[in-house]
Amino acid sequence: MSLFDSFKDIYDKVFTTDTVSTDNLVFKLHYRATVTALVIFSVVLSLGQYAGDPIDCFSQGVAYTENFMDNYCWVAGTFTNKLKDDSSAQGESGKQLDHICDPTKSDKDDPDPKDCWHHQYYQWVALFIIVQAGFFYVPKYLWSTWENGKISSLVNGLDKTSLVKGIHDENDAGDKLKQLVENLVNTKGQHDIWAWKFYGCELLTLANLFLQYFITNKFLQGDGHFRQVALQGWSSEEHVSVLPITGLCYIKTGAMGGGYNHDYPLCVLPLNMINQKYFSFLYVWLAILVILTVGSLTLRLLMALLPDFRITVLNIFYGIKVDKRHRIHRCTHGDWHLMSYLVSNMNPLVGAQFLEKWTECEF
Repeated sequence: MSLFDSFKDIYDKVFTTDTVSTDNLVFKLHYRATVTALVIFSVVLSLGQYAGDPIDCFSQGVAYTENFMDNYCWVAGTFTNKLKDDSSAQGESGKQLDHICDPTKSDKDDPDPKDCWHHQYYQWVALFIIVQAGFFYVPKYLWSTWENGKISSLVNGLDKTSLVKGIHDENDAGDKLKQLVENLVNTKGQHDIWAWKFYGCELLTLANLFLQYFITNKFLQGDGHFRQVALQGWSSEEHVSVLPITGLCYIKTGAMGGGYNHDYPLCVLPLNMINQKYFSFLYVWLAILVILTVGSLTLRLLMALLPDFRITVLNIFYGIKVDKRHRIHRCTHGDWHLMSYLVSNMNPLVGAQFLEKWTECEF
């Protein structure tokens, strides 16, 4: 039960929805939806690696036990043919030729022919995914540290969960609205640096997407392999070289006569079928996140530079119409950023009253 309790603690800290939102939907897709999906993939791969049989090697006429061959080849890696760009790499029917690389073609004692790939990263995929999940959570961690409960403290008593109390106690709700408006008026122009920190975290999410694409390519041992896996990974017959289902292992041991024994067990890697699906999913998901993040940053830029666009946002997204538009025009981007998140955490009726009181103030 202690293992499940540990997972529950992690879930409560990372995935539990807060009553007050301090970021937007696209930001949540990075640290909540993506991290959840990556953790699930990592757990599935870990279960298959430790509870199942991630590799199964066999060879005729070899004195090694099956357990020895599996463990050795899992650590030492396997060899497969590199994919060819020309038509000679395919048979008459258009299907890939036998992809198992024969290390005996090399003249060296340790086989490393130029037309072979040596794969040694399979056992690290689950750990690699956890590291990726950590990268996706970094912007959320930074923003939580810098935000430090500011929005929650200001909207306390006026958020959506406190609406019923505010209706039954109009004087108390009115006092809280008045205090909130006075606080914003007195601190006008002092929230720009705070807002820039959030903008930086949003830019960091976009930079992380390109970073993940780069390091995944390197992890798959070459440029363009990530894209290759993504475009062909939904078929178990593809990726004969990048993420093969079968490969040839090489075992060199000392012989009784003083030389070496060279053995080449054939290995099946069923776990790579899940790896293929993961990298295909990741490629498509990164592309979706890039589009959404760029769109979110574009909206952020428009709201910072075009005051009239802020009025449109209030009308479309919050259902609030503002009569005194010049008040919205005169506030800085930091004031607008804070005000927009305060309104987003209020019921539309309370938010409309808050904006009405705020626009009536002289500043």
